[in-house]
Amino acid sequence: MTLKDFTGSYGRKLSGGTPTQVSETVVKLKLSLSDLNAIKAIRQVAVSKATTFLHVDHGAFTDGNENKVVKAYKIVSTFDDDKVSPTLDAFDLSMDSRQLALRFSETVDGSTYTHSGITLHSNDGTAGKAVSLTLGAGSKIVQAIDSATLVIQLDKGDTDAIKNIPGFCNSKATVFVSITDKFMKDTNKRLIDAIPSTKALPATTYTFDETDAAVTTFSFNLHTKTLTMNFDEPVDATNINVTSLVFQSQKNATDSKYKLTGSKNVTRSKDGLRVVITLTDKDANAIKADDKLLEKAASTYLSLSADFIVDMATNDIAGIASSDAKLVAQFVDDSKKPSLLEFDIDMNQETLTLSFSETMDETTLVPKAITLQQTQGAKLNLRHQLTTSKVTTTSPGLVLKIKLSLADMHILKQKEIASTKDKVFLSFAATGAKDVGGVNGKLRQRPP
Repeated sequence: MTLKDFTGSYGRKLSGGTPTQVSETVVKLKLSLSDLNAIKAIRQVAVSKATTFLHVDHGAFTDGNENKVVKAYKIVSTFDDDKVSPTLDAFDLSMDSRQLALRFSETVDGSTYTHSGITLHSNDGTAGKAVSLTLGAGSKIVQAIDSATLVIQLDKGDTDAIKNIPGFCNSKATVFVSITDKFMKDTNKRLIDAIPSTKALPATTYTFDETDAAVTTFSFNLHTKTLTMNFDEPVDATNINVTSLVFQSQKNATDSKYKLTGSKNVTRSKDGLRVVITLTDKDANAIKADDKLLEKAASTYLSLSADFIVDMATNDIAGIASSDAKLVAQFVDDSKKPSLLEFDIDMNQETLTLSFSETMDETTLVPKAITLQQTQGAKLNLRHQLTTSKVTTTSPGLVLKIKLSLADMHILKQKEIASTKDKVFLSFAATGAKDVGGVNGKLRQRPP
């Protein structure tokens, strides 16, 4: 038997059902749920008396003498409209595929889905205050069709928010759903029965997130010594392993590279999608000392191992191989002026040692920019500007050395400069040296 519309163009051939003999000439057939849902999904059939016809095949029934019923095509005699509201009977959540699979008591109209009508909870409302999240506009029905089963593809913003909350939707025991009556309608435009948060429906099945987090982009600021890393999902920075990070000057690590030894500070953004690492002075200065590494965006690559950080489901991060390192998205060069922190003078060894706040380019140090004097603000007869002394340091560094010439030593002794510790001060012109980034130092006048 087949239920059809008036034209016969649309219909559903019945696949089962439960017949009941009412009288010798009357048989009542209880439709199977699958047939009932299929019929409700056909908008042209059984929506009114005028759209309900039954096609009976020859032999569908037999009489008491086993004579087969003749083929017939009849309009319904009486028609009762669907007055039962649909219900949400069960659901499954997969955090791996980011899908919410819904099963209803009958066929619903997928096009009537309202994202704000469904809310996820951490409990059923009877175990204290629950963590809750109402779906955003980006979470959409995969196929807005008439069906008793529908799938919502959760928006990344929704799943990121879920993952960022500990103890929320991270196991079957922490996944519940409530709905309002505006969430969905059936094909007869009847509102779905609401499920209040105080009686939230538990998940039937739950699939864990097994996808590794990944670095999407990173930026580096040599001025502030900060590495900013962006991820495709929230991460847990509690036990971050900074020593798995390697800076490279090229994509394939065939040239200069440097592995971090630690960090001065690590901060995680509120949404868990960004981590900012402040480098130690040791690492920052070592990087600056390499004139091929991180001198510009084109020479700033990053590789890392899978144990660098985990996501909120404790999955490792997707590693970045040294043979295919990631290029920096934004690079800020060092614009901070280096400072002369202290100096030492050895009149016996005839050496002047300068200690700076960051790695200096030894080739830019100009001894003539240095004046030694007996007191701060000393008059001309109590100060001396170096003339023929030479730089002896041969590589970039925090400490640079100068060999004092005989001529300079003679004048220093003659003016009794540096005859004792409290009789030597140094002034240093800002143009007297540059850091490895090409920035001139600050003018200093200080004792040793």
